[in-house]
Amino acid sequence: MPTSYRRGSPLSDRTRRLAVLMAGISWLALSVAAPLAALQTPAPPQQPLVQRLQVVLRTRLPASGQPPELMATDGATFRATPALPCFYDRRGFAPAWTGDAGLRPEAGELLAAVADAAGDGLRPEDYHLGGLEQRIAQARSQPAPGDLAELDLLLTDAFLRLAADLRNGRVNPELIYSDCALDIPELDAAAVLESALAGGKVRQALAELAPAHPGYRALKQALARYREIAARGGWPAVPAGPTLRPGERGERVAALRARLEASGDLIAGDPAAGDLFDPAL
Repeated sequence: MPTSYRRGSPLSDRTRRLAVLMAGISWLALSVAAPLAALQTPAPPQQPLVQRLQVVLRTRLPASGQPPELMATDGATFRATPALPCFYDRRGFAPAWTGDAGLRPEAGELLAAVADAAGDGLRPEDYHLGGLEQRIAQARSQPAPGDLAELDLLLTDAFLRLAADLRNGRVNPELIYSDCALDIPELDAAAVLESALAGGKVRQALAELAPAHPGYRALKQALARYREIAARGGWPAVPAGPTLRPGERGERVAALRARLEASGDLIAGDPAAGDLFDPAL
């Protein structure tokens, strides 16, 4: 006959204790496994860099459409060019100079074009050359989204300013001469920049904005020549004294000859005539 067990028998008590123990072990295993499973769950993928910068730029640019304030490397603030908000609004606030992989090559092209501005009689520092060099180096080593957004704004401001100055000049003549009335065509610098970025021709686009007139090219050549003379120490000064006349000799005549030869206004002639005021002089 099968053995019967009464409630409270030693065997049934051991069975209950074993069941309780197993339940406790199961609960403990589940409580430990749940956090571990959470730790092993992969984090959601990070947004692409362009999308993160797009959010920063949208926040950075006032809804009023007013140009934002930008900061120079010395800590001073300045107002961005009026065309800057329009440029970013047209492209949905997407960054212009940064892709998901980091800075685009066009940023380096703009930096070279800003340096080239000296050849057009412009000052590269007016287009943030030093600040751009510093921030580009920083962005390549520590590409924080906030810093990349500020760099994007500064690069755009530099392009728009340089484009306007190459096309229409650095100084408005109407502010100097009251009787000067020029019909200066408007320049959609934002559209020029958008096209330059799309075609990967930032430097070329800026160069094509400069006047194509032969007189402008001659001025650029003269500027380069005079800068070269200055780099060599300049030309000698002619000592003060009475008016020099043909046929005279002396140190002042030699100084005058050297001065005119240095500037290209006199072709070097017979060395023996160095201190003689001859017909060529």
